[in-house]
Amino acid sequence: MEYAVIRRHLSASRVAMLELVQESHPASRDEILSAWTHVLGGIGRGADWNARAVDQLLWQLENLEWIAGRDGEFEVTGVGQRALEVADRRGVALRR
Repeated sequence: MEYAVIRRHLSASRVAMLELVQESHPASRDEILSAWTHVLGGIGRGADWNARAVDQLLWQLENLEWIAGRDGEFEVTGVGQRALEVADRRGVALRR
């Protein structure tokens, strides 16, 4: 995936999710949800909203091929690693 395409799809929430998956890989959806809620404090709209937000982000990242789900666990792909590098250079981060 080219730099311009990665840059177009970067957002603070996607970068934060990539960082969570990278730090705890391989991680199940429930482990990711727990880390999202604990580390980021969720968004403050309740457990159901946070679960839907995590599911949506995981779906987006899989479609971008920034993460891969295998046997119910997620890992950052090479393209996802490149997205993290681009985000770092552009200063896009939520948790740093």
